Amino acid sequence: MRVATGTYTFPATLVSIAVTPAYVSIPKGSTQQFTATGTYSDSSTQNLTSSVTWSSTNTSVATITSAGLATGAATGSATIQATSGSISGSTSLTVVQVLVSDCGGPANASLAKSSTQQFTATGVLSDGSTLNPNQFRDLDVDEHGGGDDHELGISDGRGGGQHDDSGDLGGDKRQHRPDGYSADA
Repeated sequence: MRVATGTYTFPATLVSIAVTPAYVSIPKGSTQQFTATGTYSDSSTQNLTSSVTWSSTNTSVATITSAGLATGAATGSATIQATSGSISGSTSLTVVQVLVSDCGGPANASLAKSSTQQFTATGVLSDGSTLNPNQFRDLDVDEHGGGDDHELGISDGRGGGQHDDSGDLGGDKRQHRPDGYSADA
């Protein structure tokens, strides 16, 4: 009887999948590419992005293609999952509304001393929708030689100089100078 001797190497098996980037936030209407990396029993790794099955736990918030490209459809959170056989990995995706521009107006207001001027603000969000003035916390008027800071966006024309009449949105502030030109704050 003959006995075979030698070494047999078993093929490495998939033990885990990591989905990156981890815990990401994106603006509503934008996309995020995810990557799936498989770790095998021999400690090797392989990019599995194109071979896993991608899914979203909340398709009203985010959808994902078979190539791992997610789209933010509505504000909220979803779990993005990559699956190969019985092995899966996941990460969290949060979709947020982002202010992409804001403008206060009127842009070229001239105030006589002791007069008042109502200012309004409009914000454009990442999905193209707009905010009306009632959705703002308040309007800021930077005092560069005059004006008052009123929560209702009213400047009283005391003094002169330039005023920042942009909405308090944490975004794109514009200063409207007495000469009618706008400048970044």
